[in-house]
Amino acid sequence: MNKEQEIQNYALCFASAIEDVVRNDENENYIEVSDKNATEVMTGLILGAGFAFNRLTGSKCNYLEFTHVANQLVVQYLMKHGDVATEKTTFNG
Repeated sequence: MNKEQEIQNYALCFASAIEDVVRNDENENYIEVSDKNATEVMTGLILGAGFAFNRLTGSKCNYLEFTHVANQLVVQYLMKHGDVATEKTTFNG
């Protein structure tokens, strides 16, 4: 598996876990998403990723610093692999 496929695999694993939290009402962390709370849920998702980043790496980034790191990683990925929304690069392996 090359690095691009490895990153895409990680992305699919995280996407699946996130979707399970909002679609599977039997999930212990189930979150109901509606038009009334979609912004708050997505904000929580970003803040949760920042919190997890700090816990996993030992960093002490504030949320704005975390989004800066995340943006740098996305730019690196796009420069190397291209836009995942194009036909050239897909999450279909």
